[in-house]
Amino acid sequence: MPLSSDDIQQPRRPSELAEFVERVRACVRSDPVELGAGNTRRGYYKEFLDEVVPLSHFAAKTYDDCHTVQPILGNQGYDAVVRDASGRIVDKVEIANPIDGANVAAVAHEKAERGYGSLKVGDPGDDVEDLIAIIE
Repeated sequence: MPLSSDDIQQPRRPSELAEFVERVRACVRSDPVELGAGNTRRGYYKEFLDEVVPLSHFAAKTYDDCHTVQPILGNQGYDAVVRDASGRIVDKVEIANPIDGANVAAVAHEKAERGYGSLKVGDPGDDVEDLIAIIE
């Protein structure tokens, strides 16, 4: 099930968005080609993992099913629009997630090559300290 921009940008109720995320994850887990694409964030998997998955968690906790959430791909300053039952835009949501892109890419390549990534051991909060420079 290759992801398309139309799949991602379809307006959905928060519960439908969560179901969509789980359906995509299940399909990807069962298809080695798509699993490889997901692990290396090829195609629309980068947007799916970095924006749609956290958006689905946020939407489920923030909005009831009278709202629709529509992920929007591109560089417009927000990642989704939220509409009320009458179709009026009530929010524009930007998902910000500081990540160490070089490390994420390295682990993705390890997973693609050998089926698993590196293990990092540390104290709670170490990962946050590592991201301070990226956040700044």
